[in-house]
Amino acid sequence: MPVQKALADVLFRRIPAGLGSTGHIHLSRREMDRMLVEGARWAVAQGYGEGRDPLRIEEQGRMSGADPSQVSEKAKTRQQNEMGTLGSGNHYLEVQAVTAIYDKAIAARHGERSEGA
Repeated sequence: MPVQKALADVLFRRIPAGLGSTGHIHLSRREMDRMLVEGARWAVAQGYGEGRDPLRIEEQGRMSGADPSQVSEKAKTRQQNEMGTLGSGNHYLEVQAVTAIYDKAIAARHGERSEGA
């Protein structure tokens, strides 16, 4: 079996996806409000990312002026069951592979190393 198919099969089995899927993260309303305000920083603090991740996301993964009181109770209820899922629609998981390194200095700044380096 090609490595791409094997990887896709493992990801499909381990990551809840699709409408109505249920994740393994269940938040209290208070914690959900923290998550809504802190965004990617909250996720990193919970172990769902690395410290440098927010730096690579629009607005550093946190929307300025985020106000959980403006999120409906219906949306929060739905989110409680879907945390940690890919959901449906335009949610996706992207997997990339480096196949060639043309500038070792730039690659090193992004954590990539050429073979034998």
